[in-house]
Amino acid sequence: YMLIVGSTISENTSGNTGGGISSSSPLVIENTSITDNAARVGGGISSSSQLTVSTTTISGNSARSIGGGIRINSNKVLLSNCTIGENSAESGGGIDNSGTLTVHNSTIYGNSASLYDGGGVRSLNTFNVMNVTFSGNTAVAGGGGIAVLNSGSVFYATNATIAANHAANAGGIIAGNDGSVVLLNSIVADNSDSVDSDISGAMGGTVTSLGHNLVGTVSTISVGWQASDLLGESAGLAPLANYGGTTATMRPYLGSPVIDAGTTVSTTTDQRGYIRNAGSTSDIGVVETNYQF
Repeated sequence: YMLIVGSTISENTSGNTGGGISSSSPLVIENTSITDNAARVGGGISSSSQLTVSTTTISGNSARSIGGGIRINSNKVLLSNCTIGENSAESGGGIDNSGTLTVHNSTIYGNSASLYDGGGVRSLNTFNVMNVTFSGNTAVAGGGGIAVLNSGSVFYATNATIAANHAANAGGIIAGNDGSVVLLNSIVADNSDSVDSDISGAMGGTVTSLGHNLVGTVSTISVGWQASDLLGESAGLAPLANYGGTTATMRPYLGSPVIDAGTTVSTTTDQRGYIRNAGSTSDIGVVETNYQF
């Protein structure tokens, strides 16, 4: 496999795929900056093989078609402790995923889809997140934060915060074309669209709650909510900023309904690396409170 460590990849252009990097063999990227690259597909990175990226910033990249930051067409991709910010494309502004993508302890912010869906991420296959913040992403069509748009595609969110995103339809998440969303201990609130819905569905899209979520508004989709879910509320979050750790987050204000309303899941730390269960029980979302800021 190829290894890239401690590098800067900037201001490169491709007429086809991968303005910064185009990879068809296993690739590991660590502690690297991938910025201001451009291509037709995958402005920052285009990968059709195993890809592992950690402690890396992918920002300011653009694609004329899909995947402003990253275009994925591989069944084994892991991003951890990364920032995917201010990338742009017609669809999948931050990431366009047609493979199997897992993201941990990262922030996806300020990306834009200028013509279609998925300001932060457009996913047509499997997309798993844990301790991930989506904020300030925009889409001209659907899914400012995330668009899940294919039969068999699933978005699993655990300890996620999806807030302050915007789209014409579903500011937070759109599930369409038989795509599905599964939520656990996550915030999907304070996003905006023409009907103020945080989650919306079309053409067979579904949402499943595993409990302990806070969701603002939902439209045109059937959801089996759990008794532990908090519905129709604002999350009471501070703006995206550095509240500790290596990536930006949105921490709850004092009095937020997400505090001590969560559940213990498979991770013992929040997105910043701070211990969960700081209070009587875990908080919902990416940040565990009861720390000194």
